Amino acid sequence: ELRLLKVEPGVSLPDHSHTGWELTLVLRGSYSDELGTFLPGDVADLDEDARHHPVACPTNGCICLMASEHKQ
Repeated sequence: ELRLLKVEPGVSLPDHSHTGWELTLVLRGSYSDELGTFLPGDVADLDEDARHHPVACPTNGCICLMASEHKQ
């Protein structure tokens, strides 16, 4: 699945895990989670063992391109 996601400034996504891998490319702005802060051009590479709670930059928000696998 491929998604373009725009998160408004300061908005947090729910704490979640994944059923497969997820690659997130930051296009604009930034976001932070338990793994660090991701800036434009950074890629977060998560697998089903990762659990995180992303929060968009309080000033600029975040626009990301996300590719993910959903195992049954």
